[in-house]
Amino acid sequence: MKKKALLTAVIMCLSTFTGCMQSNADYIKNNDNDELSIVTTCFPPYDFARAVKGNTDNITMLISAGAEAHSYEPTPLDILKIQQCDVFIYIGGEGEVWADEILNSMDTSGKYILKLSDYAELLEEADIEGANSAHEHHNHSEHEEEHDDCDFDEHIWTSPENAISMTEAVCNTLSDADSEKADLYRKNTEEYTDKLRKLDSDFRDMISGAKSNLIVVGDRFPFRYLADEYNLRYYSAFSGCSSETEPGVYTMAFLINKVLENKVKNIFCLEFSTRKVAEKLSDATGAEILTLHSCSNVSRDDFRNNVTYIDLMYQNLNTLKEALY
Repeated sequence: MKKKALLTAVIMCLSTFTGCMQSNADYIKNNDNDELSIVTTCFPPYDFARAVKGNTDNITMLISAGAEAHSYEPTPLDILKIQQCDVFIYIGGEGEVWADEILNSMDTSGKYILKLSDYAELLEEADIEGANSAHEHHNHSEHEEEHDDCDFDEHIWTSPENAISMTEAVCNTLSDADSEKADLYRKNTEEYTDKLRKLDSDFRDMISGAKSNLIVVGDRFPFRYLADEYNLRYYSAFSGCSSETEPGVYTMAFLINKVLENKVKNIFCLEFSTRKVAEKLSDATGAEILTLHSCSNVSRDDFRNNVTYIDLMYQNLNTLKEALY
C-alpha cells in the first residue's frame, strides 16, 4: 500500500507540471520525422510492435533489458514517457496495476492505448501440486502479499496463438494511429504471424515425437499458457507470479520425489534466475539444469543483438526437445 500511495503522489505531482515540460520533451518524444512514438511496458509488446512497424525507431521499452520484470517500479521519467507518447501498449493484470493507475490519472484523449490481455483467452494462475504455498511461509512482506495473489496468469505471450492475436491487435492500433502506413503495418503483420504459425506447428511436431511431456521447474512457473497449448504436465517450486525464493521442506521433498519417480533428465530454471532451487534439486537427483526462457525480458546483449520473441521461443523448443526426447 505504501508503494501504491507513493506512485499516486508521484503521478499527481507530475500532472501539475507536465505542461511546463512540453518545450523540453525532446528526450521523451521526438516526432520531427512524423514517426509514431510508441511506449511499451515489457519485451513481448515491444517485439510485437517492432515486428508490425518494421523497425525499432521511436519504440521505448520501459522495463530495461536485463531487469527483472516482476520487481519493476515506474520512475517519474517513465510516467512522463507514457504521458508524452502517441501509443501505449501494455499487458495488464496484477503485475501492471501501476500502468492502469497512471492511465487513470491522466487525460488520454488523442492517445492510443492497447491492453493486450484483452486479446487473449485468460487462464487462472495454475494451482500447481506441490508448489510452495502460503502455509509454508508466514513472514511475507506486504510487497509479497500484493504480488502473490494473481487474478489470472499474466504470461499470456508464452502461447504462440496468443502472440498471433496480440500482434494483430498491435497492427490494428498502429493502423488507427497512423493510417497512411496501415498497408505497411498489415504486410509486416502477415509476414510475422506466418512465422508465428510456423513456430506453433514446430512446437506441435516436437511434442508429438517426445518420449515424455513432463517438465519440472525449480523456479517460478510462467509457462501456464505454453503448457496448456501443448499438453505439457508440470511441477514447479513456485507459481508464476510468486515473489518467493525459498521453497519449503515439503516442496523440495515433493519435487525431488517427482524427478526420481519419473526419471526426469533435466530440471528447468528461468533466465535471470539465481538457480539456487534448481541446483539443490540437481544435487539431490543428478538431473542436469537447463534454462527455459519466459520471454518476459531479454539480457542487454540480446537486446543489442535484436533477439526476438520468435528467437527465444525456438530456443525453448530446442531446450524442451533436449529434455523430453
